[in-house]
Amino acid sequence: MLRILGQRMSLTADDAVIDSTVALIPIENGRFKLGVELDISLPSIADTQQAIDLVRRAHQTCPYSAAVRGNVEVALVVNGALVRE
Repeated sequence: MLRILGQRMSLTADDAVIDSTVALIPIENGRFKLGVELDISLPSIADTQQAIDLVRRAHQTCPYSAAVRGNVEVALVVNGALVRE
């Protein structure tokens, strides 16, 4: 998604590196829910805001993101910056 959307935005995202961390988050009554942090590095995009905009679009478009939306807490970190929703 990043590469395709990057091309549409005239950005190069071919060198994207994504590290993910999955955690169990305690909720009420001894139950847990899933949380995911995606740490996305886009070395070819020096402008942090452009990189964040690209990742936000990809997150909205991605079928995997759509499948977990509302069920899994997802935190996005782009080029070291936490993305605020």
